[in-house]
Amino acid sequence: MKARYAGGVTYLLVIVCLLLMRISSSLGVYAALGADPDAMFTCVVQILCFGALPLACWFAFAHGMRTDKLPALADDFSLKKPSLRNLLLTLALAIPAVAVTSAVSTAWTRILYVIGYDFPSSDPVAQTAAELFSELALVAVLPALFEEFTHRGLLLAAYGDRGERAALVSALLFALMHQNIRQTGYTFVFGVILALVVIYSRSLLPAVLLHFFNNFVSVCYGFADMDPVFAFMDSARVWLQTDRIGSAVSAVIFVASAAACILILYAMRTPLVKEGRLPARFPAPVPADALPLYKDIPFLVTVAAGVAVTVFSLVWRLT
Repeated sequence: MKARYAGGVTYLLVIVCLLLMRISSSLGVYAALGADPDAMFTCVVQILCFGALPLACWFAFAHGMRTDKLPALADDFSLKKPSLRNLLLTLALAIPAVAVTSAVSTAWTRILYVIGYDFPSSDPVAQTAAELFSELALVAVLPALFEEFTHRGLLLAAYGDRGERAALVSALLFALMHQNIRQTGYTFVFGVILALVVIYSRSLLPAVLLHFFNNFVSVCYGFADMDPVFAFMDSARVWLQTDRIGSAVSAVIFVASAAACILILYAMRTPLVKEGRLPARFPAPVPADALPLYKDIPFLVTVAAGVAVTVFSLVWRLT
C-alpha cells in the first residue's frame, strides 16, 4: 500500500509538472531565454519531470529520505543487468514491436482523418549530420532513458501488486502522458509491450533499448533526403501506408509481427513460470488485498487530467 501511495502521488506530481512546463512553453518562456525552445523544453521535461522529480519524490514518500535505503532504489526501478537470454530476446523483439506500433499508428491516424482531425504541419528539418544527432539525442536518447525510468521504473514499482495487469496501468498513463490524441493509440500498445518486457526481464534496460530503437526509426524517416538508406525506409513506409498492394502487405506484416511479439514475450515469461515466480495462468491474478484502481485517488485524478487534456487536443483540432 505504501508503494502504491508513493508511486501514485509521485506520478501525479510529475504530470502536474509536465502541464506547467507545457503552459510555460506555450507562453514563450523558453523562446524568451534565447535558446531553441523545443530543445530546452525537451531537456527540462525529460531530465526534470521524468528524471529528478520522480526519483526525489519516490525516495521521500517510499523511503522517508533514509540514506540507508538508497541501494533499494535500484531494485525499486529495476535498474539491474538483464540476462543475456532476455537481452537477445529483446533484440529479436525490436523490429516486430516497431512494425506493430507503426501499423497501429497508421490505423489511428486514418481514424482521426475520418472524424475530421486537422493535423498540424511539421516544421522542415535541416538535412545535416549535426541536426540528425541533435534529433536523436532529443527524440530517441532522452525519452528512452527518462520516460522509461518513470513509466516502467516508477509505475511498475508502484503498481507491482497488480502483477502483469500493471502493464495496462503503465501503458494507459504513458499514452495519456503525451497529452496529444495523435499519439494516444500507438503509445498505449507500445507501452504494454515495454511494460511486459520489464516485468519478464526484471530489468529496465530492455525497455530502454526498445524505446530508443522505435524513436530512432521515427527520426530516420525525417532525414530521407540525407541518406539513401533513410530514403528507402521512408519510401517503403509511404508505399505500405498508401498503395493498395502495400496496404495488403502491411496487414500481413502486422499479423506476423504481432504473432512474433507474443511468442517472444511468452519465451521471456516461461522461465519465470518454471521458477515459480509467475503462475502459468496469464495474466497472473491480482492479490485479494491489492487496492482496487477505482479506490486509488491519485490514479483516478491523474487519469482524469490526462483524459481531459487529450480530449481537448482532439476537440481543438477538429474541423
